[in-house]
Amino acid sequence: MSYKENNLMIDDTMYAPGGLLDQFMALSPEEQDRFLLELRKKESRLDMIEIKYDINQIEHLHASIKEQIMYFFNHVVCDEVGASTMPIIDKKTGEPVQNYYIQDRVVARALYIKGAYRWWSDMVYHFDKYDIKLDPDFVSFILSWSKIENQF
Repeated sequence: MSYKENNLMIDDTMYAPGGLLDQFMALSPEEQDRFLLELRKKESRLDMIEIKYDINQIEHLHASIKEQIMYFFNHVVCDEVGASTMPIIDKKTGEPVQNYYIQDRVVARALYIKGAYRWWSDMVYHFDKYDIKLDPDFVSFILSWSKIENQF
């Protein structure tokens, strides 16, 4: 099996030296974003909703709601469909983020999907640190998972 997109070859040797993983890590963050989004489209995920955010839009949620949302990000299994060695950049300070954990591991920039939604790890960081406003439909989706998790 092989697939070529943006001069990267996806095949069974992706972990070999010079394979896809090495090629992917050599791309800039913008090229990684474009490549991953194109790959998602090729895999029939055109209907996915990408969660975007504005660092200047703040929403102070009740502590229990924020707790449930952070529980989702840290405990509900989501597919990590792409990751890079590039650090998350704090959009307020412009500084790279050190030692930020999602699901008990230090996270660099990564793309996650669950259901019809996809989001980047930097969105989770900015929500956690600055209480950025999230898409209301995405929040409802997350809270529905929280209810399912708490039933058991």
